[in-house]
Amino acid sequence: MRNRSCAVVIMVLTAGLALGAEEVPRGMLKHVSLDLKGADACVALKELSDKGGFDVMISKAVSGRCTLRLDDVAIKEAFDLILAGNNLACARIGNVYHVMTNREYKDRYGRTYRDARQTKVFRLQHAVPATAFKLVCTMMNEEYGKVVVDEESGTLLIMDAPETIKEIEKALAVLEQENAIAVFSLNHARAVDIQKRLEALLCPSDNRVGSVIVDEKTNQVIVTTLPKRMKNVERLIAAFDREPVACEIEIRIVVSEKGKEDKIRNYSINTVSGQENKIHYGTRVPYVMAESTEFVDVGILISLTVSFADGGIYMQSMIELNETMSAREDNIPIIRASSAEITSIHKSSDFQKLFSGSFLESERSVNVYIKAVRSEGAKR
Repeated sequence: MRNRSCAVVIMVLTAGLALGAEEVPRGMLKHVSLDLKGADACVALKELSDKGGFDVMISKAVSGRCTLRLDDVAIKEAFDLILAGNNLACARIGNVYHVMTNREYKDRYGRTYRDARQTKVFRLQHAVPATAFKLVCTMMNEEYGKVVVDEESGTLLIMDAPETIKEIEKALAVLEQENAIAVFSLNHARAVDIQKRLEALLCPSDNRVGSVIVDEKTNQVIVTTLPKRMKNVERLIAAFDREPVACEIEIRIVVSEKGKEDKIRNYSINTVSGQENKIHYGTRVPYVMAESTEFVDVGILISLTVSFADGGIYMQSMIELNETMSAREDNIPIIRASSAEITSIHKSSDFQKLFSGSFLESERSVNVYIKAVRSEGAKR
């Protein structure tokens, strides 16, 4: 079916070409001189056909007048001038020139008579046809540009303005660059974690410029992309496949309730950069689901991930305050929850306030303080 579409487009593009692109009879090359003032266009065209010795058929819809003064010019040029001056078109059918209005021509051939578009066929060697098709569609003129793709043969047939064709040709040349393939054995980072970052680099939205395959057993990443982009891939992997840095984190949670003594809890964590750490200060509420018992965490939930840069400790935090309100008829508890995502940097070894908030239902307020330092002997 795709091949048939290509054939149809080629037929449309080659049928009814302008006079300047056809092999014209000798009579059209004969030179004449004309001095016309308000002459009927149909009469003038017939007069030129008589002088050139070729046949012409004029549509009933053709009308107009022409004023020309030409000295020793080819009949073909005079013929074209009369057509252009009256917005007329012409198609050679056999040995007969069929003159018609531009509207009739467009209805028959699907384009205007004086169409400056060019047609070019691109045979892809490396690029994915579907990707090339999407690229071309973004560059083409929406009104009169056309493209047909045959995915089986990797062929693109494009019709557009000459300058657009040139730009498309340049873009396809970049897309056609043979991809480089590299295998990276990771020493510290997990392949699945690196995969997400690489896909964000190589596959943004619909503009895919490479692929990433992960082998979890060997902790290897196989990347296919353009040679120039492979350098960015190498830099990204080098940045994240580093020996993790050890870190000591101390967390102090202060819960205040009116008329009661503050409750203080201290936690100490030894962790490494990039590792997620979780703390739960509260209770686990059970409820029955079918034949099993499930649990939901209520109270204060904290998730922390640290990284190191610019002499400081960066921390990505998620803090949730959950409390039970009541239970439904099926005894599943209803949880009232609030949360906050926090990005902070710590350059001091003293406690810093990380969060201040309160539970939605009760009158309890929560303050979270944190202190983070590199472990002694950790690489810098």
